[in-house]
Amino acid sequence: MFEKAGKIKDKARAGIAEDKAALKAKLMAPREELFSDEFIFRGPAIGPLNRADYLQILGTFGIYTAFPDIKPNAFGFTVDPEDPSRVWFLVRNSGTNTGPLGLGLGLSWPASGNAVEGAPETFSIKFDADGRVKLLTVGYVADRFEGNTGGSGAALGLMKVAGLVPLGF
Repeated sequence: MFEKAGKIKDKARAGIAEDKAALKAKLMAPREELFSDEFIFRGPAIGPLNRADYLQILGTFGIYTAFPDIKPNAFGFTVDPEDPSRVWFLVRNSGTNTGPLGLGLGLSWPASGNAVEGAPETFSIKFDADGRVKLLTVGYVADRFEGNTGGSGAALGLMKVAGLVPLGF
């Protein structure tokens, strides 16, 4: 029994190490091949989205153009004890809105120059057997009174800081 528990703990540690590296490589510069064919994205205000829809929305909003220095500042990685292929963690986004935010149909919102101090958000990533992202959940705010996003997480919080969405929304 103790030997099995030790092996599970070692696997969990390996999963956390893989997840920390994957966070930046797979999510901060997303490419289609990094996501499973069964990929699903979920957030509190959007989803479920499949891989094609998720990548299209990322391209439309251009979050990484609008906030080119965005950092997730992820911490608190833990392997789900019920599902060893899923890792939970928190992020506190930081960055500055120095580029336009895409609105679709060729429209954009100009850069505000505002810096984001994100509220702590709960994220999770689930990997498939090939190490590709199968599930991504983001934006579940742990403390809406922290940061300057008006209590919102993910893209909605960034849009508030950019001035596109009112803070009270």
